[in-house]
Amino acid sequence: ADASGDGGAPCPEKVVALRVAQLLVELDYKGDGYVSEEEWIHGMLASSDARVAAAVDESLRSAIAQRPRSLMELQALFAGSDPAGCGYMNTKQVAELYASREICIRARRGSKPSSAVTEADLAHIGPMALAKELMEDMDLDGDGLVSYAEFVAYCLGRRKTDVYL
Repeated sequence: ADASGDGGAPCPEKVVALRVAQLLVELDYKGDGYVSEEEWIHGMLASSDARVAAAVDESLRSAIAQRPRSLMELQALFAGSDPAGCGYMNTKQVAELYASREICIRARRGSKPSSAVTEADLAHIGPMALAKELMEDMDLDGDGLVSYAEFVAYCLGRRKTDVYL
């Protein structure tokens, strides 16, 4: 039998209601039965890159369980680096985050893991060079921009790595 009960196509209202219910379950990262504003915003921003978003969902749920404000903090940091609201960060914007001390992580270098940026790093290497290193790590699709989903993936520990078969 079908959802319409008349042997024809499913009732559009039931299809919409089913999709809304599915969406609410997908967006409830905190698992509290409600979708908060920050969960909604994350879902809408992450939907622009579904491949990356799917890869970080479980990590995000775990991070939120350990630190409930983490989603809001990630959104605020991304929004601060994207003043035009275009949904992407570029190297110049990341350099500005370094210069203003809003981010302090240094991208991995070869086999060395990520580390904190020191004042000496900022003085000797400079914000732009540090930004280029970090962009190389965060930009999963190689388009020169970092989407919200790529940014969240990086912040949650997902890294670009070569796979050899």
